[in-house]
Amino acid sequence: MNNVHKLTIRDGALYVGNYFFCYAETGNERASIPPGRFEVIHEFSHVHREPLLNAIGIGWIGASTECDIVLGRVRGVRGVIP
Repeated sequence: MNNVHKLTIRDGALYVGNYFFCYAETGNERASIPPGRFEVIHEFSHVHREPLLNAIGIGWIGASTECDIVLGRVRGVRGVIP
């Protein structure tokens, strides 16, 4: 079984393959996420106390403002709502 998927963040959205998945923005007061290709693994984050995706070299991906990349379905007045 092939568990490799291409995740792309561009223009404030996350795409899995070429399909829109949800909105995305940076957290942890980061201005932006650097462009490039990064390995993404699923592991338990002891800091966040839950399993999250970790983009090696740039940070955690999750529906939390404590993550480097914040994911959510809705964009509100102040940004993405996790």
